[in-house]
Amino acid sequence: MAILLKSIRKVNKVSIIALHTKSKMMMMLMVVGALVGSLSVAPLTYFHYSDYSMAQFELATDMAAIQAGLFAITYRYVSRKGDNNPMLSQGAVGAFAIVRTLSNIQASTSCSAFPLTCGEPLGYFDWNMIYQAVLYGAESFVMFGVTAAAMELAYDKKLIRRFSLPSSSSQE
Repeated sequence: MAILLKSIRKVNKVSIIALHTKSKMMMMLMVVGALVGSLSVAPLTYFHYSDYSMAQFELATDMAAIQAGLFAITYRYVSRKGDNNPMLSQGAVGAFAIVRTLSNIQASTSCSAFPLTCGEPLGYFDWNMIYQAVLYGAESFVMFGVTAAAMELAYDKKLIRRFSLPSSSSQE
């Protein structure tokens, strides 16, 4: 019984150390993503929000930092070690950018509801909404693309490790 308890304590110690190391890795990924993402998108958001208010610019940049941080964590799992599929990594950039873009578009004041009708040129989207989509799309693709490039550079410099597939050695 004493041997069993010692073994359990040893396993728990190892598990706690592994969990602590994994938590530090996730925090580092979040910080790298947040810094790189917010710095890459700041000039574009400044251009977009300088006419409105600096408070809105700051809020948009802060939200971009959170989004880029979460993207960095997800990107680590998408761009796994041993998986030679660049389309998967590019798809993650595209998916995050499209979701961010579409969620930021606001209906114009000229739109009427049920069914949504906004006018020329597409009925559902007017010129103002198309402009928003292009602007937010550029911001989003730049932010997530630069964050992915920074992650790839960090992998190459061995600052962080890719997530390993189950057939590889360890999943840390």
